[in-house]
Amino acid sequence: MTSLGNIEFTLEDVILGAKHAELRNFESLHAGYTDRFMATEVSPMQKLKKEVCGVLGEIAVMKFLGLKSALRINGFKRDADIGDDIEVRTIHRPDGCLVIRPNEDTMRRYVLVHVHDFKARLLGWIPGYEGALEEYKSDPGNRGKPCWSIPQGRLYPMQDFDRRRHEQAA
Repeated sequence: MTSLGNIEFTLEDVILGAKHAELRNFESLHAGYTDRFMATEVSPMQKLKKEVCGVLGEIAVMKFLGLKSALRINGFKRDADIGDDIEVRTIHRPDGCLVIRPNEDTMRRYVLVHVHDFKARLLGWIPGYEGALEEYKSDPGNRGKPCWSIPQGRLYPMQDFDRRRHEQAA
């Protein structure tokens, strides 16, 4: 079931998310990539759980937009998560921020999704260039890994997502 910003996952969605997460983890390991932004070392199972959650966030955005599943396996941050310009940030805590890192494309649109108990809530979105402002700059945990952390209250509502893109193109 889908209502504005709320998505319920089917069993098929969860299986698809788990399979894609497994493939992404395998591809990352095979290519020698690591998650250099993690606060601490995580076990392979924790990494897989995080990846499943991320894939479910992407599935939620695709469902919201009425898109067929086109999940990518080995984009390795070169490609947008969805289409040409949509990045999905999935959080476990309902009060989390949308994070954009310095090496990411600020011309893309970023969507924040909270995933919990086979449900997702699309919390809002922001163009990267509007999120990459000095006022949002932070270094969570003082680890020397700066980023922009945009609070949920500063995101645009999801009902404006597609309309806003067309306004920018005009």
